[in-house]
Amino acid sequence: MKKIILSLCFLLASTLTYSQYEEWSSPIPFTDSVSDNKNPILVPILGEAYVFWEKSMDENATAIYMRNVTEMEASVALFGQDNAHYRNPQYISFYEYPNAPDTLFYLFFESDFEATGVFNLYYSKYSQDGSFSDPISINFNYTGCEHTRISDRNIVYASNGLIETIRLMGYDDNYYFSDIVLIDEGNVQNPTIGQTHIIYEKEMDNQQHLFISKYENEAWTTAEELYSVGDNKTSTIVSENHYYGGDYAIIWESFQEEQWQIHGYNIWNDELEALEITNSQALSPHAIFFDIPIGQTESSLWLSYLTFKNSDEGNGDIFVNESYGSFTYPVNISKSAAADNHPKLFSYSFSFNHNIILCWESTRNDHQQLFITSSHFWVNTQELENEQDFSISPNPITQKAQISFSLAQSTEVSIEFITLDGKPVERLLQKNLKAGEHSLYFKPSKELKNGLYFVILKSKAGTSIKKLILQR
Repeated sequence: MKKIILSLCFLLASTLTYSQYEEWSSPIPFTDSVSDNKNPILVPILGEAYVFWEKSMDENATAIYMRNVTEMEASVALFGQDNAHYRNPQYISFYEYPNAPDTLFYLFFESDFEATGVFNLYYSKYSQDGSFSDPISINFNYTGCEHTRISDRNIVYASNGLIETIRLMGYDDNYYFSDIVLIDEGNVQNPTIGQTHIIYEKEMDNQQHLFISKYENEAWTTAEELYSVGDNKTSTIVSENHYYGGDYAIIWESFQEEQWQIHGYNIWNDELEALEITNSQALSPHAIFFDIPIGQTESSLWLSYLTFKNSDEGNGDIFVNESYGSFTYPVNISKSAAADNHPKLFSYSFSFNHNIILCWESTRNDHQQLFITSSHFWVNTQELENEQDFSISPNPITQKAQISFSLAQSTEVSIEFITLDGKPVERLLQKNLKAGEHSLYFKPSKELKNGLYFVILKSKAGTSIKKLILQR
């Protein structure tokens, strides 16, 4: 899709340091294989990644579980009870943290736990102390909802043949939900929402057509048909990250002439195009796009990832493209003999460290087990040159290393030693220094594991970052 998606894969940079220091990690399971696990979402919490998902307890109950996948801590059951279902977790973050640290995010889910016989929408507040509030009902007096999707503060769901949307309004501790807005009714299902668009399926002539509504002049427009050829499903709105906001593209698959094919719509350029990715079985595509500001410059790193299931060589494997490459030669990530399906891509950042997470379902022991893999990179302004030379020797380090740097002027200097995910290990220096050459010796503690770390030098001249490899 040269016009739609490949246009995402370019670099706007002049003073950029970009390093993808490892490929996709080996896939590992993060749920058991004796229950059905599905619908994962990833929530960044203070620099670490937490996955929430829906887990079957027995034939009559499902629960919402959580696990820190950065540290791979034990899974935690959050919401569940006998003869009730908790499903489809979604969330809204509060970017005001740490300025307004009371509530970090709302966790939403659908549930029938009030024994009304229908699924309604609830949310729980996650506070700074790590606790969740009891479920809170969104009292709109509706009679059931399904396929709830959330982007930014926008919420969309299907309810008894209707597509409806609401929005979380307010700020600080004064939050409230807007009135319901009806988007469409009659033979409609599977809505997806972005920051300014809603896409959903509508049955016409025994096929699923795609319809779209746009948010313009502080209101949702009357829905219009976006695509009518073939049978269409699994739509994803690809949005920019929260730095600039806005929706970029829509990805879906269409069944035509006995083949499923991935299609896309470029929102910015109003263009439709099809990728050369086809299969006789559904592909379940999912995509993300984000741009990363480069320090204090006006440059950005724009990255896009597309994942899908391909069943040409067995039950189905999960594929993903390289962020800068085309989609002609995607990489097989799962490489398993099991039936893998429903991949989802997520991203989160901490300081200059950026992480791409890929989750999917894999059939094991006649149950759905969730697997995960990740890829990491860091981005920062180019290391400063003559006025602040900065080196570490030896590197890799076995016992101790010398950190050397030069200053063009007197300035306060700080040097920090941090982990791969941005957690501080030790402050090596914090003092005022005169212009000239300087050096210090650094000996890592015996408790530190071998691996990749960062050393950050800050002064009036700017910030410089060096990778340090500990290899005892």
